[in-house]
Amino acid sequence: MNDKRKTIVNSILLGLFLCSSMITKLITSVVSFNNNMVIFIGALLVGSMIINLRRVYSLKLLIINMVVAVAFVFSFLANMSNYSFTMNYMLNFLLYGTAGMLLCSIKTDGTTVMKTITSVFVVFSALTVLVYIPQAKDVMYIEQSMDISYTMVIGLSASAFVWKDCSKIFRVIICACSAVSLYYLLFLSDCRGAVLSLVFLGMIVVLRRSKHKIFITVLFIAVMAFVLWGWDAIIEALSESHSEMRWISRFRRGTDIFSGRSDLLEKAKEIISGNILGKGIGYFETVSDGQYTHNIFTQLMCEFGVFIGTAISIYITVLAVKTLINKRSSDFDVFCVCQFVPRLLLSSVYWSNPFIWVFLYYKSGRQKNDDINKIERIR
Repeated sequence: MNDKRKTIVNSILLGLFLCSSMITKLITSVVSFNNNMVIFIGALLVGSMIINLRRVYSLKLLIINMVVAVAFVFSFLANMSNYSFTMNYMLNFLLYGTAGMLLCSIKTDGTTVMKTITSVFVVFSALTVLVYIPQAKDVMYIEQSMDISYTMVIGLSASAFVWKDCSKIFRVIICACSAVSLYYLLFLSDCRGAVLSLVFLGMIVVLRRSKHKIFITVLFIAVMAFVLWGWDAIIEALSESHSEMRWISRFRRGTDIFSGRSDLLEKAKEIISGNILGKGIGYFETVSDGQYTHNIFTQLMCEFGVFIGTAISIYITVLAVKTLINKRSSDFDVFCVCQFVPRLLLSSVYWSNPFIWVFLYYKSGRQKNDDINKIERIR
């Protein structure tokens, strides 16, 4: 297999890895079996190893994994009485972090990766029409819509970034699939975080495509300032709204519009202030009945302490901001940022988010493709 074809195949494998949540839902809609995600990602890794027998590993990638391994060892020692959550996060890292490293340490093309995700999204839209929309009419089911909603956001985001590289026919198909997903997200989904992710994505896409970046940036800042200034009035209006959109109707349920996140934040503050060196991975979940912090920065500080947690937070923030404001940043890098920033600020945990690991490996641990090719030629 020549280098060009190998790059295409490697890119497809990485794309399948990043949309594994879509694919496993498609598979389990036909046949259900245990550990489907593990089996699928394992198959991708085996395929990647067969295609790239002479792969080259970056020293930085190995160091990152060694540092993470040391962090887990100390966490197991610190939480000997109950290390179930520590074990769970370690398995998540192996499944998403290590797999991301292996798939990113070879030559890939970001556009092909996103086209692969978009193609899977088109098929996934059929499942949305046939299964998820009918199920969403059941009020009891809607509480389970968060994972489905974030999965749709992945497809919508990828299609937005590859739009300019698609044929007219495929653009029509993308529009139809996007309409289906937007209908689900705006009217049937109960997930406000997914809607926020779409807003964030829209802001970034408009900013990158616009010729008047300064004006658009000032406009976004003005809108955010207005929202913050009129926050109480906006929440009151949403609470009194009779909108049929289910993500808006959540504002009418009780007084805690943050769904318990305020209490989790206070709990995290107690842990951080009482243990400036951190309590290890999984400790917060152990003392919070399985609940996580719903914020990557507080999670890092709970796990690694004020000093290390702050350093890691600053590092991730700087990388993300530089990627968004740098004109030379690839669409794929920006795509990854759009997938993990909104979700990890308000929901989920970074150990199980493949996009942050792939982004970190690409930006701080991946060898340049030219260097890899040079080594292969020498061999």
